[in-house]
Amino acid sequence: KNMILVLRNDYNVKTFLDVFEAWLKASSHSFTKHINHETEVYTVTHELGSKWSTYLSHMLQTIFEEMGSKEVAIEKTDDIVMFKIPLLISRNEKSIIIENQ
Repeated sequence: KNMILVLRNDYNVKTFLDVFEAWLKASSHSFTKHINHETEVYTVTHELGSKWSTYLSHMLQTIFEEMGSKEVAIEKTDDIVMFKIPLLISRNEKSIIIENQ
């Protein structure tokens, strides 16, 4: 929370996702982000095993619950963590796919 407040001067789901995406881009993890008229879906791929997936999914769940976003669905496998968030701000009705590898 402190890091996001220092970096973005605000603490909400939008600023968290902004910092999370920046961290993913700087790391060796590849991810995709799919946005449509109802949800944002992030899929993070890593090669660190089930313990990392468990850690990351637990961290995300804790952060979203702290922010009052209890409708976030998180799924994990040994090498993938996927989470789906209802859109928080109005966006273009078209689907958008952003990939970073």
